[in-house]
Amino acid sequence: MKHRKPREILPPLKEWGRNFRVALVYPNAYRIGMANLGIHMLYSRINGLDGFLADRFFMESHGHKPPLSIERFMPLREYDCVAFSLHFEPDYPAVIKTLELASIKSRTNDRTDADPFIIAGGPSISANPEPLADFLDCVFIGEFEEGGDELLECLRNLTCMGTPGDSAFAELARLPHVYVPSLVQFQFDGRKIASFTSHRDHILPIQAARPFLAGIEPPSTAIYTDDAEFSDMRLVEFTRGCRGSCRFCLSGNTTGPFRVFDPDLLVKSSTQLAQRRKIGVVGELFAGHPGLLDVIKRIIESGGRPSFSSIRLEFLSDDILKLIVDSGIKSLTLAPETGSEKLACAINKPLSIEKLLTVSEKAAAAGIENLRLYLMAGIPGEDESDIELMLDMAHKVHKAFIFNGSRTRLGHLTLSVNPFIPKPWTPFQWAGMANPEYISAVFNLLKSRLKGISNLELRTASPDESMWEAVLSRADRRSGMLIETASKIGWRPALKNQINDSFPAVDYALVRREESEIFPWEVVFHGSRRELLWREFKRALDNL
Repeated sequence: MKHRKPREILPPLKEWGRNFRVALVYPNAYRIGMANLGIHMLYSRINGLDGFLADRFFMESHGHKPPLSIERFMPLREYDCVAFSLHFEPDYPAVIKTLELASIKSRTNDRTDADPFIIAGGPSISANPEPLADFLDCVFIGEFEEGGDELLECLRNLTCMGTPGDSAFAELARLPHVYVPSLVQFQFDGRKIASFTSHRDHILPIQAARPFLAGIEPPSTAIYTDDAEFSDMRLVEFTRGCRGSCRFCLSGNTTGPFRVFDPDLLVKSSTQLAQRRKIGVVGELFAGHPGLLDVIKRIIESGGRPSFSSIRLEFLSDDILKLIVDSGIKSLTLAPETGSEKLACAINKPLSIEKLLTVSEKAAAAGIENLRLYLMAGIPGEDESDIELMLDMAHKVHKAFIFNGSRTRLGHLTLSVNPFIPKPWTPFQWAGMANPEYISAVFNLLKSRLKGISNLELRTASPDESMWEAVLSRADRRSGMLIETASKIGWRPALKNQINDSFPAVDYALVRREESEIFPWEVVFHGSRRELLWREFKRALDNL
């Protein structure tokens, strides 16, 4: 693919000059990357620092050619630091591929002091940095606003002084929220981890950065482009963390405590309507913001049109539903996850079918045309009766929403069903994922039983791709060979290979872990102690 610069509205570019040059790499397509608010935050924040310059790279942009930056068409090797923003585990092979295309050795031990620093951050790699341990010089754990500037200053000083590798890594290890994989050694016993130790200056576990948000400018769209998802809106982050305590949710368990941005700053950021009048409200639990109603009203009064993502059912009050309708939004997304009260209790996300049906009826009566429900298959303890309850719920919601007597036109119901994936730092980190054959059988049953129902669409994720994600979610550094192979031949054939002679790669995903088992991600810490997570896991099992 020919490298081209998408049509964009950019802030003023810094001169190349003597700035410390940071390559921000999103190892996925431009269209997906530019829909990620983290990229906008990092781009604007780094370029706002004196003496620093940030340009962007996207995997899709260079295909099989050496990657060039979007801003200046400069090669990756010309930057002082290559910073990967990793939000999804399946993107890990692209990290290796990007480095190799840029003629940078992918493994840390093979690089020299003349190479740029290779670092990473983001939700997935913060939760478990070990799968890419052999390829990264360091990983920033948590949210960049707390400690990120300090990391950049350290990297610039190390570069300016020409500090050699071992000494540079020791300096990085002294920073808060920074994990240096090369200073940690693991001892293995078959599939399990026997122990791990670290260099004397690298005190483990590394605490995740969780800044207070009071007075911080909320992240928002910094670059406008017509070639991205959500290109018709200005994204603004309203909240971080979640009070829901769902036992399966990575984000809910690794971004706490629940925090909110100042209402006045939200209004200020959301009413900059020169480029986009539609405002995308971002936040795991944005509906839990205590000032949400007032902020949204002020945005509407200024001429903005708010747009909302998935809303927790218990927060969908009549006032918020009215705001959604008044904003001109025609779609509503809810995530009941299951139709079974037993499984809802197990995952700690209470389910009220009556509430769901009432909301469906009110949404239809208010003029909402599209309703989407997010559901999961393969939750631990699931059986045929739970799938029947999911089908029963779908039929009831379909009747309440599509054929509502208050409608002037029929609506559309979408069921998005994804496999359950056990994630680090959640109570279900001990659980095994259901095998792909079972998930496929469930999906086939749903398709056959829902086929031909008018105005109902079923969307399912790939069971095999979900297992690949689960493998990388819970893997240790021995998976580096697997990821390296996947970067060359693709993940499907790579999964057929053995990581070593003692166990197959799929065991990372499918095997249930023992209570006392040491996890590779315990080199970092996200606020929930192991004892608490195990207690919650036992409570989940008690509900099955």
